[in-house]
Amino acid sequence: MELEQIAVHPNARSTGISSIGTQMILRSIVLVAEKIAERGAKLGHVLGSTRVDNRSLKLYQKFGAQKILAVPGLFTADEVFLVVHKVDESIANYKKKKLSKKDHR
Repeated sequence: MELEQIAVHPNARSTGISSIGTQMILRSIVLVAEKIAERGAKLGHVLGSTRVDNRSLKLYQKFGAQKILAVPGLFTADEVFLVVHKVDESIANYKKKKLSKKDHR
């Protein structure tokens, strides 16, 4: 499955685990994992790409995405390719960090 061009209107953007962008990513990964599980398999890794100057890059990195390749001038700007290893663990760790930050406020 491929998610193509996810975007959040600038007026609706926020940060944190409750943000629309974060929830779209989390829900998408859960749905994909459920579909894969129906076939008796497990979601292990997620690959993605974005422009190097895209603000979503930081969000993906919060989920544990690591840069694996940068391609200068691929489309309209430099593109970076990312991978999240052990998706279940990465998502659980992300949620845990966000919740613990919330508790310390």
